Amino acid sequence: MNMTDTKQNRAPFVKKSDSLWKRIKQSRHSYIMLLPFTLLFFTFVILPVLSSFVLSFTSFDMLRTPKPVWLDNYIRLFLYDDIFLIALKNTLLFAVLTGPLGYILSFIFAWFINELTPKVRSVLTLLLYAPSLTGNVYFTLYQSACYHQPKSNT
Repeated sequence: MNMTDTKQNRAPFVKKSDSLWKRIKQSRHSYIMLLPFTLLFFTFVILPVLSSFVLSFTSFDMLRTPKPVWLDNYIRLFLYDDIFLIALKNTLLFAVLTGPLGYILSFIFAWFINELTPKVRSVLTLLLYAPSLTGNVYFTLYQSACYHQPKSNT
């Protein structure tokens, strides 16, 4: 018997012969809980990105209706705008340095710390994690001080 056919690998309420709509109906509570996030994500992320992409092919000043200029904006941007090319170069350089190089250096540094003796490793780990932990501790103490209501004796 194949391991994928066993009942342990599937949710208890899902049968292999169930149709997609039947499984969606059985999981409707999960989809209802996902609905607020999905609506907000679509409204504040997907819709603005799509509208800005469409508007990038127009001449638009928010006072008049958009007039299509097709690729003229991109031609002007790449061929005649020196500041954009500098910004593009800086962005790509930043992405290359912080992306792959950052991950490689983090891995090498973690490997180096792992090779130290346990006492030195503990001290070094504390020193490296302390800055990220103190912000959360400060915020928690600040919140508890702000919202602490002393008991009145009346």
